[in-house]
Formats: sequence, C-alpha cells, structure tokens
Amino acid sequence: MSITEQTELVVPAQEHAAPKWAAVVADRMAPMPRRRLRARDILHQAGAPDGAVLVRDLNSPIDVGFAPDAMVDLAEGNVFRLVHGCQADEIGARGAAPKLAFVVDDAWEVTIEPRQTAESLRGLFDLGEDVELVRDYESPDDEPVGEATEVFFRDGPVFRTRKRSVTIKVNRNDVKMPRRRTTGLEIKQAAINQGVKIQLDFLLYHIVDGEQVRIPDDKQLTLRECDEFRCVAPDDNS
Repeated sequence: MSITEQTELVVPAQEHAAPKWAAVVADRMAPMPRRRLRARDILHQAGAPDGAVLVRDLNSPIDVGFAPDAMVDLAEGNVFRLVHGCQADEIGARGAAPKLAFVVDDAWEVTIEPRQTAESLRGLFDLGEDVELVRDYESPDDEPVGEATEVFFRDGPVFRTRKRSVTIKVNRNDVKMPRRRTTGLEIKQAAINQGVKIQLDFLLYHIVDGEQVRIPDDKQLTLRECDEFRCVAPDDNS
C-alpha cells in the first residue's frame, strides 16, 4: 500500500448541478459533499477514529493508502478501509481495479464494473419493475435513466427510485399511466381503456394554473402525479 501525497487536482467546470457522491468507509456508507476532497475530510465525515489512515480498497490483496492532506477522487474508487499509521508501509498494487459502491435509496452494493445500465443496476439492487431509476443531483432536477442507457460511475454513483406509474385525471376521472414519459395520444388511449368516455380524435388539453394548454397527439411530456387534462370533441367550444 502506497501513501499518496498528491494535493492538487483540476476540477472541470460544471455545466449543470453536480451529482451526489458517497463513500463506503469500513463497511459504512457516508454521503460526501463532492467528488474530490482531502483524505482527512473523508475520514471525518465517515466518523473514523483518530490516527486512522484512509485506504482505497482494490480488487487485489494490496490496496492504496492516502496521506491526510492528499486529494482523493471518488470517481477512481469510493470503497475504503481503515488502518493504523504503522500499517501504512506496503507497496501499492498497480493496475488493480478499484471497488466501486453504487448507492440506490441509501443502500449500497459493491462492484468493480464502472459501466452499468439501469437494467444492470436494477439486477444489482434487486429492484422491482414498478420503479424507475433516477440519478440524484444536488438540485431538484434529477435525471431519469432509461433501461438501456449506459450509466458511468464517474458521472455520479448515487441514485434514487420513484414509482414508474403515475395517476392523472382526464375529464375528472382517475387514469393510471404506466410511465411518466408519454404522448398526448397515449394519454387518450389509456383513458379510453380505463373507461373514460372520449374518442381518439378528441382534443386533449393540459390544465396548468387554470389555463388550458393544447397537447397534440405526438407531443412528448413528462407527467406528474395528479396532473389534470381535459379531452373534448373537436367541435366542443364549451
């Protein structure tokens, strides 16, 4: 295990809200404020005892330790163990894959594969088909992840889940949609299948703050729970 003395890292400019990060230290998950921070700060946030040395856990018998002031990039591996200072004199393993902890709904699972998909993470965490995976950002605007979309650890390992289905109202009738991302035509089809007395050639309007916004059949929109819609015949001017 080598002690890393690096103290400077260039942080690329963020074009949007930063993803959330977390570290698993001595088998305990601790949220971290950002992707890059000093070893001593990781130790403090993880509640490590005084004198402990932070050691990145590799898929190898020999791991890599960090001096207290060393900058640690969690994207290069966020699974760590702790040793006492007198043990921190081994030679670091070169080329060994770091252990990576993905986090979903505050639970974590370890892998050495940095490239995943929503489908593979669903299998890793044994998630049901009734929820969708969302990458967790330091903002209200989180990012849904498509089932086949590639998910890279370096882009942020923290996710949450939310219900895949959503219930809306069409002409004051509850309509359950199987997913949030949909089209105007799919809303009408779902409403008809669930007994709402409309037809496919009716006009669909989204009611937003008391105003009616026309939704064409091919319009893509993301639904929210309890969204309201009005669907009327083309000649209905009421």
